[in-house]
Amino acid sequence: MSLHPADESGSVKEVEIDDAVFGAVRTFIDSSGGVVMVEGQSVPTATLSLRGPRTRSDVPIGTRRTDRLSLAVDGTRWSIVPSQGSWSRRSYRVVVERPGSIWLFTAATSQEHRLVRGATYRGGNELGMFREVEGVVTAEWSKEVRIGSRVVVDAPPPMAEECALGYLLAGAFGTGAQLMGPSLVSGLMNALMPG
Repeated sequence: MSLHPADESGSVKEVEIDDAVFGAVRTFIDSSGGVVMVEGQSVPTATLSLRGPRTRSDVPIGTRRTDRLSLAVDGTRWSIVPSQGSWSRRSYRVVVERPGSIWLFTAATSQEHRLVRGATYRGGNELGMFREVEGVVTAEWSKEVRIGSRVVVDAPPPMAEECALGYLLAGAFGTGAQLMGPSLVSGLMNALMPG
């Protein structure tokens, strides 16, 4: 699959970055077509496709509804379950599963999402942090997990499919989420003083 066509509307973005572990990784985001794809010389091709019309303008892929999304990594379909994305950081989680493996992509800060191996974050299963700024996704792979200044455990090394998955999810759903308190205040202020 190729998303290289010239697009005058600017809805197709193609970005190549040099990942510190996996080298060249290309991300293609076609917002109007509802497709996000990641590929690279050292990573498998991963594609997330939207079935039907876009329903959310705040999400690059156009929806957070499970029944409207199709995920494939190296040609094999995987299960994807995004949370609704509303008031809390937890609501911006995405769970991905294939037989024998599960990953969690969850907001860690207002700017970053954390990719972990497993269904819950336990510290020692953190693979890396992803940040998307103006359509460019970057990854910082975790080498060790710290609490304060103390190293608690070495982080697991990422696999190539996890690299593709992290970049794909960051490109499709964005990264980061505010804490509930600031989100509530912001929502209240917008409701009281529109415009």
